[in-house]
Amino acid sequence: MDLQSFFFREDLQLTAIVPFINIILFVLLFTVVMRIPLVWSAVISVMGYFAYVLLQVALVQLTFGYLSVNELTLHPEKGYLLQTISSVLGIGGSRVFYMLGGGFTFDFEKLRLKREAIYVYTLIGCALLLTIWLLYSGNTLIDVISVSIAFIFFAYYAVKKEKDR
Repeated sequence: MDLQSFFFREDLQLTAIVPFINIILFVLLFTVVMRIPLVWSAVISVMGYFAYVLLQVALVQLTFGYLSVNELTLHPEKGYLLQTISSVLGIGGSRVFYMLGGGFTFDFEKLRLKREAIYVYTLIGCALLLTIWLLYSGNTLIDVISVSIAFIFFAYYAVKKEKDR
């Protein structure tokens, strides 16, 4: 996935659609390899991607300009540093969350959705299109607000389904 991401960003100059392609590939991975229903694969993929975006935006803000978008553009090594810090914090935070009993344990097969799937597909599609548009606009405050709202919705949706079970 890193290789295709690099190819789309650097060789084809399609930076704005790389997140969409990555999410689609994650959905396919969960659906085909892990045998998770398509709707749940999409929910998991979008939640994970948006959580990672929020983590990176928080890191950029907390570095007070050292890892700003302009700095990342001028100094690619700072981008690698941001990726490394994000990965360490993301994986570490996920492990702690899991060790504290967090996560989803429901039986995906019992929770296959019917009419609800149409709404979820539509919402995921809208969230992905909004993400692509936001990348073109370049306004980080709007990015953070939009991604936060989408993440909160998907987290609420997934937790609600877990509790309904």
